[in-house]
Amino acid sequence: MSFGERLRQVIEEKGITPYELSAKTNVSQATLSRIFANSTTKPSIKTVEVIADYLQISVSYTHLRAHETDSY
Repeated sequence: MSFGERLRQVIEEKGITPYELSAKTNVSQATLSRIFANSTTKPSIKTVEVIADYLQISVSYTHLRAHETDSY
């Protein structure tokens, strides 16, 4: 599972829209769109940290393989 797929899964589970995520994290909607579309495979660590902090997940969770994601 890619970072974009994992991120989409988490925000859906938490009931957060991409717009809300952008507004609360100051990560541009364009950047989030590229992440969700897997157009960027290596977002900056700062971007990942800001998103993970807002979503209250660990940075390492965003990089786990699909079979390792039973809990965040």
